[in-house]
Amino acid sequence: CDKVYAEASMFKQRVAPGLMVVAMTGGLVVPAQTQTVIANYGTDRLRYPSPTFIGDTINVVNTVDSLKPRDGPCLPHLG
Repeated sequence: CDKVYAEASMFKQRVAPGLMVVAMTGGLVVPAQTQTVIANYGTDRLRYPSPTFIGDTINVVNTVDSLKPRDGPCLPHLG
């Protein structure tokens, strides 16, 4: 990323791409011993309310407020 170009942008500095931040936070949330992640259900509602700047610290808090039945089992062999 070009630092001089970024200084002329609306953020006035370099930013981390939102999708990269999502990928990193996904890695922070999923425990290392997890063998399978079936889906990231709900990522169609993902929004980026503010930029993540180069050098920012990312903290993740993951809370399950409720569980809803889905359309049906996407992988019935997994139970």
